[in-house]
Amino acid sequence: MNKSLIIGITGGSGAGKSTLCQRLVKKMGLENVTYIALDKYMYKDAPTNNTPEAINFLKLHQDIDKLMAKEKVVLEEEIILNPAPIILLEGHLLMCDSDLKKRLDLSIYVDLDKEERLLRRIERNVGYGMDLQGIIAWYRKDVKDNYVKYVEPAKKECDLIIWGEIDQKKVDLLL
Repeated sequence: MNKSLIIGITGGSGAGKSTLCQRLVKKMGLENVTYIALDKYMYKDAPTNNTPEAINFLKLHQDIDKLMAKEKVVLEEEIILNPAPIILLEGHLLMCDSDLKKRLDLSIYVDLDKEERLLRRIERNVGYGMDLQGIIAWYRKDVKDNYVKYVEPAKKECDLIIWGEIDQKKVDLLL
């Protein structure tokens, strides 16, 4: 049985992780890639989404094991993950689980100026109907310090760092 390649993509919120993953999946095709966003493994009642305790890493490992055994995985939201030659994991807290880090064949950190990441986050959350002042207060209270504590250190552990806008050239270079 051939082993699937596991690629992890991490970085700060708004850096372009999801954009990179979507472009990689589009380029390689759904038959070749299983895309897993760690957001799907966050506990619904977690007080914050910005600490490792917010993620059900045990369930994630179980689902990766199933995919590696060529079994389908059904997530709670009726999302079906099919086994594929490449498992693409994406999330800002990806590198916080030591067992998960050991499983990665390749880890990529997507980096961008903190000001641009914040602006992207504001645009996204306002688009979801959130109040601007609430977004700013939450960023100051929760996001900023947890990024420094949990996300930024992953830069030193990742195999590659991609800086700036995610363009086709960067996607092509990864393939």
